[in-house]
Amino acid sequence: MVNACKAFNTYRFFSGKEKKDIIFKISKILENNKENLVALAMKETFLPKERLEGELSRTVFQLRSYAEAAESGHHLGLRIDFSDNKAQDTRKMMIPIGPIAVFGSANFPFAYSTAGGDTACALAAGCSVVVKAHPGHPLTGLAVANCIQEALPANNKNIFQYISNTDNDVSEKLVKHPNTAAVAFTGSLAAGRLFYNWAASRNVPIPVFAEMSSINPVFLLPNKLNADVNLLCNKLTDSLTQSAGQFCTNPGLIIGIDSPSLHEFVMEMTKRLDKMNGQAMLNAGILKNYQTASQKALNTDGVKQLTTKHPESNSDGFPILATVKAKDFIKSPILMREVFGMYSLIIKAKDNEELLQLSSLLEGQLTCSIWATEADIKNNKDLINILREKCGRFIFNGVPTGVRVALSMQHGGPYPATTDSRFTAVGADGISRFCRPLCFQNWPDEFLPSELQNNNPLNLYRIINNVGAVH
Repeated sequence: MVNACKAFNTYRFFSGKEKKDIIFKISKILENNKENLVALAMKETFLPKERLEGELSRTVFQLRSYAEAAESGHHLGLRIDFSDNKAQDTRKMMIPIGPIAVFGSANFPFAYSTAGGDTACALAAGCSVVVKAHPGHPLTGLAVANCIQEALPANNKNIFQYISNTDNDVSEKLVKHPNTAAVAFTGSLAAGRLFYNWAASRNVPIPVFAEMSSINPVFLLPNKLNADVNLLCNKLTDSLTQSAGQFCTNPGLIIGIDSPSLHEFVMEMTKRLDKMNGQAMLNAGILKNYQTASQKALNTDGVKQLTTKHPESNSDGFPILATVKAKDFIKSPILMREVFGMYSLIIKAKDNEELLQLSSLLEGQLTCSIWATEADIKNNKDLINILREKCGRFIFNGVPTGVRVALSMQHGGPYPATTDSRFTAVGADGISRFCRPLCFQNWPDEFLPSELQNNNPLNLYRIINNVGAVH
């Protein structure tokens, strides 16, 4: 982190155009090495070629998207207020906070790891980055790190560093190092809380932006369920089993009021899942965690397993669908814990009152989904108002899997989904995680950062005396 701090003290003053050029160069080198990177990731993660190729393309798009944002100054929040007598002219902008420690995810060796969204956002903000290797794909991470190093200026290679050591004590030292300004993490609730506690215990606490746990409840309202049982089965079965269910937005709860239509849905979804073959999971450790967590949930009072297949090899996971009555779910906090894999629990509420009681007890989520007709919406305003407070992305007649890289995307949510629901890990708004506001009062124009100078030499969008303009 000492070298990262030295690099930051130079890189923080790079113009948006200079940062954009570096990040674009990283994206081009990754693209040029696509074949080798995908082949390496296939060996380490058991993910199929098509999935990894798509993920690497997404990673390239993220890098370029955030590079464009760095040049446009989107994240800078430029504000200028002139006073009548010039006694208190104030100007404000966001500035980078320092070296960022990044801990990537097991399930996305490209898009949420070494060159993933956290690294891209930090570089776009003007921060140096230190990435610790993930034990699930350390060689892939190293290969990506070498691509990033190739793109960096010859005189400032420490803008980005990669730590190959995967030991836990290295993680603690990195989080607690006095030069670390913030932590970005994607992974389990247990690890995220550990990082958060380490960061809070420092003499100078630092923010931890951790994406940790979400079961992404899906509510099936009566009129929609009556009309579209087959559509709902198709959509939710595909969403649950995509990439062996190894997504943070996997639909882990499916909730409805007990009825003949819900019974038909349950039977049809069970039938479809039982016809499916097993899928290789990322590694033996994740498969074991899936088996342990799902069995723990299945052993809970009132839970009944519906699917019947079991793993046929050391790396295969099979979809598990179970059901429970709402009254039993409400009494069992363990059923609110994420099961990472192709596991989903169908909850049957006896009436609307029980549905509201259940929804009010849900923890924070990345997403909540609701399948409904217009009549259902009008008849369930209380439910909708409760769910708005539980999630970062509220989905109407759609599935939670599939996260678009866009400014309007919110990939974050109330705890335990993330440690700070005010921020997103996807989209250029994520750059602001690694910045802080600084106000300049009464400074001579020539000594101000160019972003705040009167003639706006960079032609950036700014709000001046409460009016937005480019001038």
